[in-house]
Amino acid sequence: MPANKAFLDAVKNTCNIDDYTLSLGIFNKATNECIGWCCTGIKDEPPTPNREFMYATSSEYQNDW
Repeated sequence: MPANKAFLDAVKNTCNIDDYTLSLGIFNKATNECIGWCCTGIKDEPPTPNREFMYATSSEYQNDW
């Protein structure tokens, strides 16, 4: 994803990720099934620092420890 590359380049080259987002998929190693996602980005509502971290997993994999 171009946005992920831009985020990682910003981390590597400037350490300033304010204007970048990162989105990642969560995959089951055994089946390669996508079972969730996580991402981070700037959210306008809260005061600085206002980077939001989000995640979701399939209901089939919640509390499966």
